[in-house]
Amino acid sequence: MAKHSKKIRREILRPNWPNLDSDMLDLILDRLCFIDMLRFRAVCTSWRSIAKAHISSSSLPLYSSNLQPPYLLLPQGYVDDDQDGFDHSRCFFILADKTFIELNNMPKALSQSRCVGSSQGWLLFLDENNTPRIFNPFLNVSVRPYFHRRLFITKAVLWKDPIVSDNNYGIVAIYGFNFQSKLAYSKCGDSDWFELNGSHATYCDIICCRDYVYALADVGSVEAWDFNCSVPRKIMDIEAFFPEERVEFEKSLNDLYSSQFYLVESQGELLLVIRYIGEFVGYDGEVVREADFDDGLIYPYMTKFFHVYKLDFKKKKWEKMGSLRDRMLFLGGNQSISLSTQNFSKYEENSIYFTDDYWDRMDEHYEYGGHDMGIFNLKDDCVKQITGIEDLQKFQPPPFWVVPTNSVQWQP
Repeated sequence: MAKHSKKIRREILRPNWPNLDSDMLDLILDRLCFIDMLRFRAVCTSWRSIAKAHISSSSLPLYSSNLQPPYLLLPQGYVDDDQDGFDHSRCFFILADKTFIELNNMPKALSQSRCVGSSQGWLLFLDENNTPRIFNPFLNVSVRPYFHRRLFITKAVLWKDPIVSDNNYGIVAIYGFNFQSKLAYSKCGDSDWFELNGSHATYCDIICCRDYVYALADVGSVEAWDFNCSVPRKIMDIEAFFPEERVEFEKSLNDLYSSQFYLVESQGELLLVIRYIGEFVGYDGEVVREADFDDGLIYPYMTKFFHVYKLDFKKKKWEKMGSLRDRMLFLGGNQSISLSTQNFSKYEENSIYFTDDYWDRMDEHYEYGGHDMGIFNLKDDCVKQITGIEDLQKFQPPPFWVVPTNSVQWQP
């Protein structure tokens, strides 16, 4: 009798990624860091939509201090004294109602210090010895880390809040000069700075999202660093390219403009913002060469416009954005901030609020410096002044955006 073998047909079941249950995906998104969220968004169109909806409805922003618009930290005013003509006390300017609040709890030791960052409600200063000091004006708390090595720091952020993290915090900084800037960090309890072994020669900006640090390098590359370990670990290094029209546009500017670059997290996207500054600007607003006018007819440097790009994580490409929609950005020496205007009707949507951080030229003119600030609207493609402080030209020290911390309980 012949034996017949029974063939069993086996079907290979492949996961249907686009149609996975949205509730389950929401639970996954709750546990992702920002870099993993970028990867999540790149899987397919449906996951991108789910991630966007999740971020919009989440009660925990990626940058958790971004709960309300920042205050503008200004010098108290101008007085005639025997030093440099400036009162070194500070005040807050609140844009929504155009009011000033005197800040009378600033430590005297910080009056001559240089502010190099604003992050999560904290101000980061360097004293006369280039030693970092951290101060929260809303909680009236000052911290002085003890570092031995002095660095020339151009920007710094906190990767954790010193109070919320129970002193498990650290500072990440860009240090060095011009085309040789590097990254350094120091955690609470460290007695020195330690260099992050990045693969780039020049760093432009740094931000912190959910305890991860993101660095903009070489005008287009993005690194991500995981600080939730004993030694920070680089988990991403993307070299993204620009569209060809940006390259052609840069060529057309000749040497009339300089550029500054900012990295921004906005609703789960990574944005790169380029700020174009006219090196010399006439009274009519025209950008000119220094030799074209007498000294008395030239404004030293002034921001004229911005371009905004969004990172396509999958294509590794920066895509130009024509609009921020209901978003507003706050840029300057602070950690860059993105907020929705939906709950803040007195602010302008599709706009960039900016302060002066042109450190190379800020002190070269006795009448101007720290003055280059305003509001740029992407739809109108123009800059206008911040009402309430239009007449001031020399700001010493320069203004800084500061996100209010615990502002309901805070009493100035």
